Amino acid sequence: MRGIFSLIVILIISSSCQDSPKAGNSVSFENSTPSSKLMTGDSTLLDNYSFPDKEKQFPMQLLYIDNDKESCVLYHYDEVSEDWINRSWYALVKNGPQYFIQNAAITIRPGYDPVLDDDTTQKTGWEVCTNATDTPLIHFTEYAKIKAGPIGSIKLPIDIIRTGDTISFEFASVMYKLFATGIVDNNSSEYSSTTNYRLFIESTTPSKKTTQLLFAAPNFDDAFPSIMFIGDINRDGLPDILLNAVRHYNEFAPSLFLSNSNSSDPIWELVGLHWSSGC
Repeated sequence: MRGIFSLIVILIISSSCQDSPKAGNSVSFENSTPSSKLMTGDSTLLDNYSFPDKEKQFPMQLLYIDNDKESCVLYHYDEVSEDWINRSWYALVKNGPQYFIQNAAITIRPGYDPVLDDDTTQKTGWEVCTNATDTPLIHFTEYAKIKAGPIGSIKLPIDIIRTGDTISFEFASVMYKLFATGIVDNNSSEYSSTTNYRLFIESTTPSKKTTQLLFAAPNFDDAFPSIMFIGDINRDGLPDILLNAVRHYNEFAPSLFLSNSNSSDPIWELVGLHWSSGC
């Protein structure tokens, strides 16, 4: 079922910082406590809090079409709306090491859904196709301050941030951290062992730290959220985040957080999410 949301959960932590951010670009990764030894609480005590809420409405529409494999993808009947074809679309694409925002056109037509349809004469699904060139990461509808052209980006050493992991990076002379908290029970399998998971982003300027929640889940089923892209999509000098906000192996949920340069703090607004399932 298609879910879109607009809830923003923000924790602002203000403090004085004696050191200025380092000049130049840098990325580093650390795990403060080896996961094989990590146990930060009782894994049976779930707080049942989840974020994002896939049922919420949202200003920007997203679509994932893997052009590496084919230019069309099939969605279930309730995951796409036919009137989306009338909207203006962009694609975030990669060509070599460079990322671009590209104008794109999509087509939407009824398609045979092998999961839900009885035979090929029944077409309850939606076949979505794109004319985007290169390698598109995501398609999204027109939104303020987004225009076609090359954009800055940063490559992370890992895309899945587990409990205890921290990724530090610099973007436009500001230091950022992505870090995760939670409870890990090493007597369980890889994914089900993590409960009460939280993924945060932290920015540090000479005068303040700002910490914001990006994702939360009480537990997982053979899946984990992953960072799909970090770069300046809206060209305001702050990094934007494309996150696959999944907690189940059979779902895909690209979620776009755009920075707001009008705020006194770097605040990331959740502007779009597209949820879909494999079967």
